[in-house]
Amino acid sequence: MRRIIYILLLLSLAAGVNDSFAAGRKKKDKRKKELTAYEKVFDGKKVQTARGLMTLHKIDDKVYVEFPLALLGKEMLFTSTIEGISDSGESAVGEFSGQGVPVRFTRADSVLQARLVVLGDLLNLSGDASVDPAIARSGMPGVYGNYKIEAFTPDGAAMLVDMSSLFMTHSIYTTPFADYAGNSFYGFVMRNHKFQEERTSLHSVKAYANNVVATCDLGYDVDHIFFGMFLMAKDMKVSVLANRILMLLPEQPMMPRLADYRVGTEVLRASALNASMEEVKPIHLAYRWRLEPSDPVAYHRGELVRPLKPIVFYMDTLIPEAYRPHVAAGVLEWNKAFEAIGFRDAIQVKDYPRDEPGFDLADVSHSTILFSPVKMYEVKSQMYSDPRTGEILSASIFIPVGYDPGFSYKAYTLAADPRVREQYLPVEIYGEQIRNDVAREMGKCLGFAENQLASSAYPVDSLRSPSFTREYGLSPSIMDRVPANYIARPGDMERGVALVQHGIGGYDYFLVKWLYRPVPGAVTPREETAVLDRWVAESRSNPYFRFGRFVWGMHRPVNDPRMQAFDLGDDPVKAFRYRLDNIKYIMENYGSLTWEDDKEMTARVNFRNVLTNAVSAELNRMLSHVGGVYINEVHADEDIPAYTVVPREQQRAIVRYALELAKSFDWMDDVAYMERYNIGMGNLPGEEMYLTILGGLLGKVGDLRLCAAKSDDAYTPDELMDDLYTYIWDGTIGKRALDEDERFMQRAFVAGIMATSAVAESASAFEKPERRMPFIADTKLVSWSPDTRSLHREEQRLAAARLSGTAPYSGFDGHYAVVKGYNAAPEFYSMLLRVRDLLKQNLASSSGDTREHYEYLLYRIGKALSKK
Repeated sequence: MRRIIYILLLLSLAAGVNDSFAAGRKKKDKRKKELTAYEKVFDGKKVQTARGLMTLHKIDDKVYVEFPLALLGKEMLFTSTIEGISDSGESAVGEFSGQGVPVRFTRADSVLQARLVVLGDLLNLSGDASVDPAIARSGMPGVYGNYKIEAFTPDGAAMLVDMSSLFMTHSIYTTPFADYAGNSFYGFVMRNHKFQEERTSLHSVKAYANNVVATCDLGYDVDHIFFGMFLMAKDMKVSVLANRILMLLPEQPMMPRLADYRVGTEVLRASALNASMEEVKPIHLAYRWRLEPSDPVAYHRGELVRPLKPIVFYMDTLIPEAYRPHVAAGVLEWNKAFEAIGFRDAIQVKDYPRDEPGFDLADVSHSTILFSPVKMYEVKSQMYSDPRTGEILSASIFIPVGYDPGFSYKAYTLAADPRVREQYLPVEIYGEQIRNDVAREMGKCLGFAENQLASSAYPVDSLRSPSFTREYGLSPSIMDRVPANYIARPGDMERGVALVQHGIGGYDYFLVKWLYRPVPGAVTPREETAVLDRWVAESRSNPYFRFGRFVWGMHRPVNDPRMQAFDLGDDPVKAFRYRLDNIKYIMENYGSLTWEDDKEMTARVNFRNVLTNAVSAELNRMLSHVGGVYINEVHADEDIPAYTVVPREQQRAIVRYALELAKSFDWMDDVAYMERYNIGMGNLPGEEMYLTILGGLLGKVGDLRLCAAKSDDAYTPDELMDDLYTYIWDGTIGKRALDEDERFMQRAFVAGIMATSAVAESASAFEKPERRMPFIADTKLVSWSPDTRSLHREEQRLAAARLSGTAPYSGFDGHYAVVKGYNAAPEFYSMLLRVRDLLKQNLASSSGDTREHYEYLLYRIGKALSKK
């Protein structure tokens, strides 16, 4: 009996245990069923979380965003920066990809919508707020992507959304690649980036006070296409570690400042309604930082005050120690001009606070100075701005690993500065050059445009004056691409002549005043214009204050020949003479230079080629004044001509001087030097200079035709052709035996006019279109070196125009002019017949090499003229 009781007791205990297990399992099952939709997203998963403007969660290869309801409808910027890349020729680490795309988020039931503001908002400057709703309806941004709302956060303040596709897919609006990079070869190579989703993954997420970041490893196949036609490379594998950024734009937009094409600022193109029932018109806003006095009362009393929010740049610790003080000095150089308008310490430079909690370079709100291992040789800059107002939000300056300002300083000053006759230069010698290069890029980060017209203001001889160069530097503006002083001759440095620009110039002080000085009492952009116009009018009295906006395009606008990079002074012939004398001096003393560690003779040969190319570049700068038009950016109420043609006698003097130079380059063909160090390639340098002169002058016929159409006292194409004919055929007209140089000149001349006329075409090709690009037919006939920064800016401008839908406007985008119905072929055909008749007249009286030369030319001309 007792045994039965024990068995029953055990059974009841077992049943109780089973009941408790069952109850526990039911409770667990019940808890699982009670998980909220928010909790289910994270249940049992590995999660990386970042909290800031929004909360981001990385779950496997997905980005979940807790999007606050308070941010619906807010203005944001969607953009990218490069965290790492497999080919630095495609973009630089730390580089922005263009200007970013404005985006707003809206909710439609269970979907969060990202809407891209591609065309930009119409600005209402009419003062009539009643039209704002109509403007909003007619400019509603389009939906870029829909993202399902998975849940709401426990407090109900935010939506949990899977936004992986926003951050991890590619579009033309969200490309991580900058418009311009080393592999684009100064804009001549188009890069086609083909996104490869299967090679893409999520790396990490970050969040900050005003932006969030999803870092993605994006895969691309890249094609390189030269001139948009010739495939150079196909499907090159490139991986980009890109920071995809959503940045909150200022809640209270800054009041924009309307740009003026007479003033050297970069501009944001927009459209505005100026009055009710009036047409919408294009306007241009100046890029600028929001710089406000911390003590407005003291500021308006004329006291120096700190800005409410200074412009702070953080300097990369990787920048070489010897460069650092010069880099910082270049950035801080602009504080002189800000102090002149009442701001103390407006710009600051700090080292990376790597030990400071929360500081991260991936935070796009920080402005940085980066050391960049990129395929570039110049300091470079970029900035982010508010697309609604032009307010600059952050910027970066890049010091490329290949940057060598000592080399360019040496190339310009070797005659005047005996310290640079060693192969390796200490930074102390060219430190000011670093400062100037950085100061120019800092100017771009402040919203200023390059001003290649500025350096043409100073008299050439003044650049050899110690007192003048100490007071005024080499140019009125650091925003010109000013080289070291190649006007200075041996002994000038010892007399105190400045060899480099002394930081910002007088025009730069005016720029800071015009762009950053507050206008008291103005509460709308239109209310500022009277004061801003007065400042421009006051600046006109200074003959050194010049600005020209350089524009480069496949259809070349009218460019002012004074507006060139790396030129100095107001007289192109005199400047060329000084430059040429200095290069001759260097060549004559080339053997006395020090070439350490140059057993392979690479350094000395390359540097000699640099000097040869410099002569060619200076020739082209001088020849650009032939057929040149001086452009003056003016308003209708100013008593200043909008343009003037370069004076006739000045153009003719340049042509005659250039022709006299043509036979004087034998000193460049140093046979003894080449015998010792380098046999050389292609034509001798002296011959190349002649071809540069001839090709450059033949290419001026179209520009001269334009000048003749715009002025009654212009140097005409007929006069140019007569001058060329008289000089080149002088020996033939005088019935002399020709030397080899004269025969070479005549062959090149005949080749040039045959190529530029229609005789080499088939008979059906009646018209020979005018060539707007400065090429003749054979690249040996002309040397053309586009300015790399101008190409960069042009690429950025075109990219911005594609996204904004804006068209170019006169004043901000150059001045285009054509001669209706003009075809240069008849003039060249007439010259060809003139030459043919001259050769026939002199054939019988010639002999030897001269006769064979004439026979050959007559054969080639006859062959071309008989082409069917």
